[in-house]
Amino acid sequence: MSPQDIQKFQAKLLSEKKNIESQLSEFAIKDNTKSYDFNTKRENLGFSPEDDALEEENFLRNIVIEQALEQRLKEIMESLAKIDNQTFGICERCHKPIEEAKLEVNPASDFCIACNKIVSKQQKNIKTQAEY
Repeated sequence: MSPQDIQKFQAKLLSEKKNIESQLSEFAIKDNTKSYDFNTKRENLGFSPEDDALEEENFLRNIVIEQALEQRLKEIMESLAKIDNQTFGICERCHKPIEEAKLEVNPASDFCIACNKIVSKQQKNIKTQAEY
């Protein structure tokens, strides 16, 4: 992969990182122990039981959103570290280059297309076995 391609993917990752951090800052406070960790704030809408119920509903919804955004932020941070370590774009399973088309869709990809199918199937099997 050329240095220009890596710069392009790094710019995409940094842009998405900034966007996610902005979204998180609307309802959560950054935790300084981890670069991708935030803590959802509780709102104080009023004193009635209805206000309390709405506060709890919003808090629980925001926690779910926070967890999803934090997971994506963690993936982005790991990919940016791979750029620094010169391992970006290399499949973690077979150690071959990840297809550029896949990186265009998701620059935080860990696996090439072939390995992603294998890993996804393994994860599905593990999930199915856990249900029994």
